Amino acid sequence: PPVSASATGTGGSKMLSVTLKSMAPESSHKPGVTRKLPGSMTVLHVKRMMQQLYKLDISKQHLLAKGADQKDVWDATPLDDDLRQISHYLTEEDNIEIIMQEVDDAVQGREQDEKERKQREAEATQSRGHSGMESAKAGEVAGAKAAATAAAAAGSNF
Repeated sequence: PPVSASATGTGGSKMLSVTLKSMAPESSHKPGVTRKLPGSMTVLHVKRMMQQLYKLDISKQHLLAKGADQKDVWDATPLDDDLRQISHYLTEEDNIEIIMQEVDDAVQGREQDEKERKQREAEATQSRGHSGMESAKAGEVAGAKAAATAAAAAGSNF
């Protein structure tokens, strides 16, 4: 969901006044940096900019967008798709903060494990459904053969 519902419909080409801030432990003491960014810039490009400013690897970054009307970081919108333009998330043109948090390796590992577990469960469920369909088809084929055999036997009795 966008930071604000007041979209201007300019297709991401507008310039956005954005303050880039870090909440990562190693760089949270550094002041925020305000830049005019094109709305067509991707989240990945913003992450690269954050990496240059705050020296945190892109893979360890989690970005959030907070509009002027949002008082707390908990209300901020996660910028969770690196390939999306920032205008997808940001529709205000001024007073926008993009906040960088550092991803906790332990939490990220648990989330990855959970994702893999759910994937295995989905594959097992799909596999069970597939083998059930094969059993049903085999039953239909066997029934059809039995019916054909019975019909052939009945035809030869006449």
